[in-house]
Amino acid sequence: APARSVRPKFRWWWPDGMVDPDEVAREIDQIADAGFGGAEIAAVHHSIRDKSLLDTAHHGWGSRPWRDGVEAALRRAVRRGLTVDLTLGPSWPVAVPGVTPDEEAAAQELAHGHTALAAGATYRGPVPAPVHEAATGVRAQRLLAVQAARVDP
Repeated sequence: APARSVRPKFRWWWPDGMVDPDEVAREIDQIADAGFGGAEIAAVHHSIRDKSLLDTAHHGWGSRPWRDGVEAALRRAVRRGLTVDLTLGPSWPVAVPGVTPDEEAAAQELAHGHTALAAGATYRGPVPAPVHEAATGVRAQRLLAVQAARVDP
């Protein structure tokens, strides 16, 4: 069998800190028994169907219940020889109140626009608008490349 370090791992979505440390340890055992190499814990509050259950002040990312769950996962993972990684913050990609969409720390999206020209034609005008609207709060835009391609009908 391959070493645990090269076995498949998976993303493990948690409903923020609404986890039971004993259940977390049991699931780590299941991960090990199934032959996986580990998991990445991603605290994603949108995985909770009934939003009224989540009090982010008490169960949010970094809260005491969240830390208790992470500690239970790490302790059991060490005993079972697994790797446990963590996302950089709550939600995925990173979504924290102090990071706005236009900041360098925010995830970036590569958007594209297009325009069609007749053979031999030239284009003078503004950069075509993106095909899909940017996420709420995104204002910064930067042209990274212009490409041209022949498209056969």
